[in-house]
Amino acid sequence: MIRNMETCDWQVSRIDEAGLQQIAIYLQSLIANHEIGEWFTARDLVGRNQIEWANTPPLNLITIHYSSQSTQKTILGKILKKTIFDLPIIYELNMDFVAHYRRLE
Repeated sequence: MIRNMETCDWQVSRIDEAGLQQIAIYLQSLIANHEIGEWFTARDLVGRNQIEWANTPPLNLITIHYSSQSTQKTILGKILKKTIFDLPIIYELNMDFVAHYRRLE
């Protein structure tokens, strides 16, 4: 279970706590497919095409509540970052225009 996502320093006000939890759990399942030391971004996990997000529960919650593609990417990135920091596994973050993550041993 992801810790209360509404208490973090950013607000994703249009998606309720249950929806945020669903997205976080979905992202966790995608993160689990990456090997130790392999870098990945949010786009690597869910794809670049937000039209596909609209057809992928629970990612469709983002596209339903936020119409701007730029905002959709930002919201996904914020949820991913919160999800990763709540995992009991250590991840490295590299900010080079886009956030890259990788699992450390």
